[in-house]
Amino acid sequence: MKSNIISIEELQVDWSFEDEYSVNQGGTEHYISRLKEVNKLPFNTGEIFFSDNIWDFSSVTRLNISKSKLVFNFGRTVDLYHDDLKAFVLIKLLENKIKVQSINSAFSHLCLFFNYIYDKNVFSIKDITSEHIGSYLRSRSESSERTLRKARTSILEFYECYSANFDDILSSDIRKALEHGDFKAFKAIAEANKTPNIPDSFFDKLIKVLLKSIDSPVESEYFKGIACVLLLESQTGLRRGEILSIEMDALKPVKLFNGTVAHYLKYTTWKREGGNNVATIATTYINELSKKAFDTLLDLHKDNRLKRNSNYLYCPKKAKLLPLTVDAFSRTAVSYYIFYGNELDSIDCADKYPDLQSVSLKGRPYVYLFPGAKTVSYPTNPQFRVHVCTELYNKGIPLKYIQKFMGHLSAQMQGYYVRPKENQIQEDIEFSKKTIEDVVTGNAKLLGPDASGITNRINQFIEENNYNVAVNIEEISEGLLKTIPIRAKTGGVCIKSSPMRECSKDAMTNEFYCAYGVCPNIFHFFYMVNVSYRQSKELVQTITLNKKRGHLKQAHKESNMLKTIARSKLIPELDELKKEVERKGVQEIMIQYPDLIEIIEDFDNIYREASEWTALNGIL
Repeated sequence: MKSNIISIEELQVDWSFEDEYSVNQGGTEHYISRLKEVNKLPFNTGEIFFSDNIWDFSSVTRLNISKSKLVFNFGRTVDLYHDDLKAFVLIKLLENKIKVQSINSAFSHLCLFFNYIYDKNVFSIKDITSEHIGSYLRSRSESSERTLRKARTSILEFYECYSANFDDILSSDIRKALEHGDFKAFKAIAEANKTPNIPDSFFDKLIKVLLKSIDSPVESEYFKGIACVLLLESQTGLRRGEILSIEMDALKPVKLFNGTVAHYLKYTTWKREGGNNVATIATTYINELSKKAFDTLLDLHKDNRLKRNSNYLYCPKKAKLLPLTVDAFSRTAVSYYIFYGNELDSIDCADKYPDLQSVSLKGRPYVYLFPGAKTVSYPTNPQFRVHVCTELYNKGIPLKYIQKFMGHLSAQMQGYYVRPKENQIQEDIEFSKKTIEDVVTGNAKLLGPDASGITNRINQFIEENNYNVAVNIEEISEGLLKTIPIRAKTGGVCIKSSPMRECSKDAMTNEFYCAYGVCPNIFHFFYMVNVSYRQSKELVQTITLNKKRGHLKQAHKESNMLKTIARSKLIPELDELKKEVERKGVQEIMIQYPDLIEIIEDFDNIYREASEWTALNGIL
């Protein structure tokens, strides 16, 4: 029988299937039965048997996430429901739509659910009623709202999967029993339980101790390596698995137009993509402390890499697997926090630092250093990420730039940032506030056809209210946000002088002007230069294509548009960018506006292109 190969990108393994059978197309039940007969999962990497109580994918995938998320232990629930759970897990893996971590989380909730159902003398999926489900959820009433929400979602996912591939058992009563409660209440609870930041006092001590370890000529290789990884976490906010997977050639120095050198780190991320979460290469700017950690590790583990024929930056001697797993490093990191407990004040300090994670010292290395002590406290990896994001945000860096800097799929930043207030005229309160503050403080010069008019109006507002910019920036921003509508546009920002003022253009003209960023209400800043350059390059491609197809009239129109954008937006933004770099320095601009990295790297060539476009006389 003919066999085909499909790649499961989430697990980064392949699986085989027969033409006659495919998930969710009527043949699933027969296909699962065949797998049970041959007793082997259809993955071409490694051997996992269908009858195994444990399906362990950690040895057959390159995903450097917690091993616990790659292991499905069916022994956690009664034998009666093993096959149903195995079918659910396998189908979800083969569908290749959601992350394996999410499948594992749903699996854990289903184990608890089926154990409860079995204890209620229900021995078949088809005999479970809405009353049983309601009773189970009530039995877990002590759980958090987040946990209960996930339990409902997991059970519903199982019912939908079973109904789509086997028998339709999802009745209206069962669906109703699995409905979620008040979403607003859930969001409020989630907001209250968000990942806390690292206390500044602890963070400052930690950085001091980490640098001491790295600089010490007598520090052990073991602790110096741990210190380097923790320092990278503290400065970049990268996920632990991403850092442990960094290779020795990942650091890229780039000479900038003003003669200085910046450094960028290339790393593999499994979290930036949606759906099946394909691993991709991402780039982030790193500061001097991050570079110090990288360079130290590069030299520290040089011999280890040669002996093990490995390219991984972090390559400790005793690691069983490379890259080192997240779980393994987390255990070694705890030993560091214990060993330096006095300097970090990390022992029995749960009352002093309630936002840190505290674990028992029992059975851990170096516990003999603290007779009678009970716990050690330390930041979790997500807290390092929160700390970096929050520090960037507190310095006034826009969320969209933080999103790029941190490799986020979403700009929500784990719920740490101000939400838009109700009854505001602003669509995006954070974007609007940042725009106002840039103009008021002079952090970025407003560019555009009537920039001086808007700036004068803002200055008049400040004078009339006797505000001091250095002291009253919050009051100024709040006041102006209530009177000046601000709306994000591609490559610019629409600012109108009154919330009641309609656009002076008719609908079609307004749409055209907004699309190309030449409306008199459109203003811009130097940090939007990457968008202006992208628009210009897209126009060049369109002009070339129209010329090739003989559409000369259209090509001529687009050439005029290219000239207008280059003259009115791109050149002014480039000029202002150069001034900002001279005023603040390259490093500050790179940290604050990571989207401008490619522009700064190739500044001279881009400026030359823009100048040629402004001088266009006819078709490009």
